[in-house]
Amino acid sequence: MVYNMTVKEISLAAGCNKDTVIDTIKKQYPDLIQHGKTTRLTFEQSKKIMELLPKRNMVELKENSISELKENSISLIVSETIKGIMPIIQTMINENNRLMFQNQTQPRIEYKQDYFGIIGYANKHGIKDLPFTDALKLGKIASSLSRDKGKEIRKIDDERFGQVNSYHIDILKDVFGL
Repeated sequence: MVYNMTVKEISLAAGCNKDTVIDTIKKQYPDLIQHGKTTRLTFEQSKKIMELLPKRNMVELKENSISELKENSISLIVSETIKGIMPIIQTMINENNRLMFQNQTQPRIEYKQDYFGIIGYANKHGIKDLPFTDALKLGKIASSLSRDKGKEIRKIDDERFGQVNSYHIDILKDVFGL
């Protein structure tokens, strides 16, 4: 099996700067470093470079230790990434818990529409294309019933007429006979 090591892997194994590794490779193997391309060294080349590098926290390079070094490099990267995102994850969990608690403790506000205009109520109950004259007649009946029963008559905005009267649904049920 052929083992290849990159400059980064050698610098991690040797415990020294990538630039130091690159300078050492350039001295030993002048044609090996190509700008913009990943440099890969064979086991023998890697071993020779590591022997020439300054001895700081040096990992002893053996044939089977290259794959271990690559696994350790990946583990180190994953570990550091997890350490970096853990505070963010914890903040998200805390915020989620806060929102869940808030949703449980706040009363739900339900909106029930209990006032409609004549045409709106008719449409809602499947009476389409109610003629304008019929709507006027029904509106007069609804106004009279509202006054008799003490129910408020409200004004609502209407795109065609500006404002129209709206009546409580109990009144409208009586007017429409529903």
